[in-house]
Amino acid sequence: MKYATLGNPIWSGQLVLLGGWRRILWSASLYALIAGVACAMYIQVDDFGPPPRAANGILRFLAFVQLAILFASAATARNKALTRDHQSLMIESIRTAPLPAGLIVLGYVFGPVVGTIATWLAGVLIGAVLIVGYGLGGMQDWLVGNLLLLFSVMTAWMLQVFLGVGFKKPSNRIMIAYVICFVLTRAEMAILILPGLPIFLGFHSAWLSMTMMQGKLLSDGRLAVALAGNLVMAVFWWWAAARRLRRPDLPALSTRGAFALCGLWLVCSVVGFYLVDDLFAGSQLLREDLDTPMTLALSGSMLLFVAFPISSALQRLRISILESRSPLKEPRSSSILVAMLALSIMLGALWLVVRGNPFMNEQLIATALILVATTLTFHGLLQASIFRKGQTITGWTQMVAFWILPAVIAGAWQGIQLVRDTIRETEPMSWLFTVSPVGGLITIWSEVDAPINIGTGVQFAVAVLAMLYGFSAERKFR
Repeated sequence: MKYATLGNPIWSGQLVLLGGWRRILWSASLYALIAGVACAMYIQVDDFGPPPRAANGILRFLAFVQLAILFASAATARNKALTRDHQSLMIESIRTAPLPAGLIVLGYVFGPVVGTIATWLAGVLIGAVLIVGYGLGGMQDWLVGNLLLLFSVMTAWMLQVFLGVGFKKPSNRIMIAYVICFVLTRAEMAILILPGLPIFLGFHSAWLSMTMMQGKLLSDGRLAVALAGNLVMAVFWWWAAARRLRRPDLPALSTRGAFALCGLWLVCSVVGFYLVDDLFAGSQLLREDLDTPMTLALSGSMLLFVAFPISSALQRLRISILESRSPLKEPRSSSILVAMLALSIMLGALWLVVRGNPFMNEQLIATALILVATTLTFHGLLQASIFRKGQTITGWTQMVAFWILPAVIAGAWQGIQLVRDTIRETEPMSWLFTVSPVGGLITIWSEVDAPINIGTGVQFAVAVLAMLYGFSAERKFR
């Protein structure tokens, strides 16, 4: 076989689907040529050395071009063919293959992503050549940015394998996460969503990449922390995907594993929020411009991130109840998980306030309260959905409706009243707007005027009712 020397038949077969090494190397070389010319042009724009403006232009070019590469690679028919083996129809043949589960997972990860790795590696080589060969110190930003991308891209695709196992049709869930984070952080801040997929890795890597956009580099070991975090997450998702391949009907994350995963993500996010004060201490205008999109991105990713561990813990609890004849040692393991998550969110917010967070203390505490209420509500609705119907669709539908509908209804009513001239443009929004967690966050971090206290109180009331609803459903199931 042409690619038999690679030692992994799955990887070898996927390289054939990708067109082989010739196509991969040709694409990477073409990208290296275009990117190298663009870097040289940006560096020559200013005669005063490597200014932040040049670094800004280079990194913006990096963000948009490489984001386009990710979308293009995920949207092709080849990618669908590569991910088709994850679906339930192929699970049995995979499990009976004479290969360890871990080796199978590595094959499915390295196969689809080898072209992207070649592109990232080309960017690293461009930076190294321009720095070592030509002494262009300004290319350090490009080099470090590509190193972050190269190091963290495996984590993103490990997660794609984990999310694809056991489903009827292959899909690009990881790209959906990219789109959501891209929209939340605004198009011109695309660089924030690339290093390490912050929606699942926290914002530590994102804040570090922001320093590169401003022509600043950190030399105090924080970059090593970000890279180490990416490595830990890559190993974690590889282990979870291997477990899921062995038994796709059983969620791979236990309660302890789920809490460890959430805890690591929360720590990275809190450290990232505190780091912004050091990065932009001399640029108050820039800090104010970043407050809203970054906070909304973190808040939105909170719900998406905790969904996986909480859902996994609840489903494992349901399966263990069905399969066990003796009382469980941890009958409320999922409730313990969500309680610890809520406590971690509040402690992280209080720690930032005590240490002197870069944002207003009142805004940060209010945001933490909304995130706690949202986490409790999601747990209760998902718990009821799993124990009543054995699936998560109902809980997700109810949660999305709670996040969006109150804000949409309040906004539509406000618009109707403005059209009829029954209220003035300066009239505050209805309290119903802040009943929605999205509306509450918009009110906190923007100029929208609405009674946030009433809305937050209603959110906690809904959270209590949702927890009671979920507890009742689990009790009846037992």
